[in-house]
Amino acid sequence: MPESIPNLSPDPAHRQLSEPLSSLPRIFQDAPIGIVITGLDFKFVRANKCICDWLGYTESELQNRTFAEITHTDDREQSVDVAHKLLEQKITSSNVEKRYLRKDDTILWASITVTMIKDNDHKPCGFLGFVQNISERVACEREHGQNEELLNQLADNIDEVIWIADAKTSQTLYVSPAYETIWRTPRQSLYDDSNSFLSAVHPDDRDNFTECINQALTRGGRFIHEYRLRHADGAIRWLVSRGFPILDRAGNLARICGITEDITERKEAEAQIARLNQNLQERLLELADANKKLESLTERALVAAKVKSEFVTNISHEIRTPLSAAIGMTELLLDTELNEEQLILARSMYGSSQALLYIINDLLDFSKLEAGHIRIETIEMSVAAIVAECADMLAARAREKQLILTTFIDPGIPGKLKGDPHRLRQILLNLVDNAVKFTHKGQINIDVRLATKQSDSLLLNFSVEDTGIGLNQEVRQHIFKPFVQADGSTTRKYGGTGLGLSISKRLVELMGGELSVDSVEGEGSRFFFSINFKI
Repeated sequence: MPESIPNLSPDPAHRQLSEPLSSLPRIFQDAPIGIVITGLDFKFVRANKCICDWLGYTESELQNRTFAEITHTDDREQSVDVAHKLLEQKITSSNVEKRYLRKDDTILWASITVTMIKDNDHKPCGFLGFVQNISERVACEREHGQNEELLNQLADNIDEVIWIADAKTSQTLYVSPAYETIWRTPRQSLYDDSNSFLSAVHPDDRDNFTECINQALTRGGRFIHEYRLRHADGAIRWLVSRGFPILDRAGNLARICGITEDITERKEAEAQIARLNQNLQERLLELADANKKLESLTERALVAAKVKSEFVTNISHEIRTPLSAAIGMTELLLDTELNEEQLILARSMYGSSQALLYIINDLLDFSKLEAGHIRIETIEMSVAAIVAECADMLAARAREKQLILTTFIDPGIPGKLKGDPHRLRQILLNLVDNAVKFTHKGQINIDVRLATKQSDSLLLNFSVEDTGIGLNQEVRQHIFKPFVQADGSTTRKYGGTGLGLSISKRLVELMGGELSVDSVEGEGSRFFFSINFKI
């Protein structure tokens, strides 16, 4: 390192600008910030190592250029304007942020503090600049701005209300646009008065909700609270607010952030489930009364009366199990508040109720089939989805009996076909349900294969095979007749109405196919059919 800074410029004015630095050579060169001196002609006179490294130029290369030449075109006019103001002594110094063009044409963001250099006669003779590299800061600010924009777009476009409140002042710091949709009032009203939202809260819910919010603002902690809004027109909306604390760096409660969601549809669905349960109970009472009448009639009937008597007895047995579950779930539902547990119980209740409806629907379907009122639909459907759904619905029962339940879908079958998904599901459920019921060990296989394919349709082969009790030849001859099972003991042991296979066979026939069975007593059974679907 030389003891003094050599004067590299032949220009006398430039030599004069370098002289003050000759006494501070190491400070000039080793400074952690960029230091530059330019003449009144804007040409670089001196540039230290830091700024040279940043820009990729040597000092001698910079001395052949003006600062305007290496300034980004969008920032050049501003830089020159600042220099003229300094020359005209309109300002004594200036700090600007601008972009330099490096030697490799990349951009260097810099913060520059510029002041005038004056000679012994106090006349301007050049410019002294201190340069800081702010490229990383600018990149971070841009990334932060992009993230903030994404968050703003998210908040502006979701249906839920996002809100932030100051824990000390309770002042609303932010509320998303969805507030205006749910509360039907401008957001500004909440900024003006942070408690204004309470006026729309149902009077019966207001005190509890206010206490919940106050506790969150004073104690922190997460909270979930359901309540009602009552609009000016009397309309009621159910909401749920979820809040959580935001702590400052010292670990103190600083803000409360939350999300408020309109759950009116969910509440209406829960109410509908309750109404459905009530309707089911009423229908069960009606069915119980009808059963008594049927029992009275069957006592006076001959052979047909005996069949009907067994049928009514079996129906009564099948109804009692889902009825008990439906009533039990209903009692639990009525004794609990509306929360996640209630939803689980409601779903369980719904499943039990469905079991009862299956029996009722079997009766209705059989009657419709007898009267010729069943119509086959042709809508878009997925065979794979229907098979998976049937397997899922009966998987739990299969696991309880330690049975292996497998499915196979021919990979050549398109994902979307046109047919009657409801009736196909009904057929498969009947067959797989029977397979689970009459199989004590081993496995059950649901198999769907592509038989033939035309330009606008294809034929699929379905089969449900089990390793159950099987059927002897005599039973196979009448197994598809209504109200028929292997014998009376089968009904008593396994339950059922004896309608499932009869309905399934008629539905398959309505869809253009035929349901058949191969079975060996003690080894298992295979029910199979083919149906044509449109592409």
